[in-house]
Amino acid sequence: MSTPPSDDQPDAPKPRRAATERAMRRRERRLAKSPTDRNAPRERNAPHDRTSPRERNAPVASNAPHERISPHERNAPLASNAPHDRTSPHERNSPLESSAPGESNKSRGRTGTRDRNAPLESNTPRESSKPRDRTGARDRPPRDRTTGRARPPRDRRARRVRRDSEDRSGFPTRRRALVRRWTAVAIVMAAVGLMVVVLWTPLFGVRSVDVVGVRDLTTAQVLKAADVRPGTPMLRLDTVGIMTRVGLLPRVASVDVSRDWPSTVRIDIVERDPVGILARPDGTHLIDSTGFDYATVTTAPAGLPKIDLPSASPADPRTLSVVHVLAALPTQLRAQLGVIGAATPGSVTLTLANGKIIRWGDADDSARKAAVLGALMTRPGKIYDVSSPDLPTIS
Repeated sequence: MSTPPSDDQPDAPKPRRAATERAMRRRERRLAKSPTDRNAPRERNAPHDRTSPRERNAPVASNAPHERISPHERNAPLASNAPHDRTSPHERNSPLESSAPGESNKSRGRTGTRDRNAPLESNTPRESSKPRDRTGARDRPPRDRTTGRARPPRDRRARRVRRDSEDRSGFPTRRRALVRRWTAVAIVMAAVGLMVVVLWTPLFGVRSVDVVGVRDLTTAQVLKAADVRPGTPMLRLDTVGIMTRVGLLPRVASVDVSRDWPSTVRIDIVERDPVGILARPDGTHLIDSTGFDYATVTTAPAGLPKIDLPSASPADPRTLSVVHVLAALPTQLRAQLGVIGAATPGSVTLTLANGKIIRWGDADDSARKAAVLGALMTRPGKIYDVSSPDLPTIS
């Protein structure tokens, strides 16, 4: 049998109790450093309190240097049944008192006990985080999300204008819609006003008329026929009407009217050229290449053959045959021609200045007839018949 240890002998080592006491002392030191009580009511309306519920209920991280508490030490119960434990129930239930440095394990073991049935105190709640200072948030420049560098501050007036122009939904506000509407109305009114000025006022009207290409006609005759009124708006100028009126002049073969901005009208004239003359009691009539009798003169122009027809008209088949043969004659033969006539459209007859007669026939195949006639004229004769170019005759 073993004898119980006496009071004079030192107590046996108590490893589990010593570890528990060390853990309790560390908790007490941590509690002494953290004045915030877990169960103390929190002032939610404190100024600058922007901590979330998770941050308020989170446990406080220990700030003790090199403090390491294992889960076993944190959750381990008090070893009240350790060997050589002679503390009374009153001492075990009394609060734990921290031992002074240098105190023996015996004294710490007898006095540093607590109620073994009382659960260990959990970690104290984390102290509320320090409220963030937001007084200088507007003074800090914004940063770029991509590079992280500070961006230059934006113009508040431009942001206000952009915020006023469109609401959060992305649609234009009423004010912006009214501005756009009145801007469109102003543009339309300006366009209408410009159209009125250009079309119905003499600001862009005709101030001068230029006539080009007249030979036998005079500029006054063309201007009188054109009848262009000064001040007429250029855009409302009736060029087709001017061409029609000027084209009615007998000597005009073709006419072209154009606008020469900003205020000039240009009229280009091409006059008719005579190919023959028709003698009448009232004078000498000039006939052009179309058979049109366009002018009457007192003196016949030199070098033109005489047309032996009762009248000349583009609608007369005999006149058309005569003018077509005149156009196909070689220049040397035309210079020797004195009279040309036709009893029928298919019997055109030419009389040269030396008295020789050429029976041409109709106006068909005039080029071949002219070539055959050139060969026949080298032979002596009075009448040359080329109406059938395959069988020409000389008599």
